[in-house]
Amino acid sequence: MTSFVFRVTLITHLLLSGNAYIQIIRGRRDGVINLYPLLSNKMLVHCNVGGELYYKYQCKTEEIPKFK
Repeated sequence: MTSFVFRVTLITHLLLSGNAYIQIIRGRRDGVINLYPLLSNKMLVHCNVGGELYYKYQCKTEEIPKFK
């Protein structure tokens, strides 16, 4: 996916659903290796008792990207 297609995808998600989510894959030295756009309709956002937000993504096993 090119940078342009990635940005268009995020803007489209934002305009159609009101949010856009990205999974960030980091390397050993905390550098970004990959960015994956996530579907907004499969994301659940929760707030714990301490007020911290956490995110849960609902996906089927076959939808999980396989890393080599």
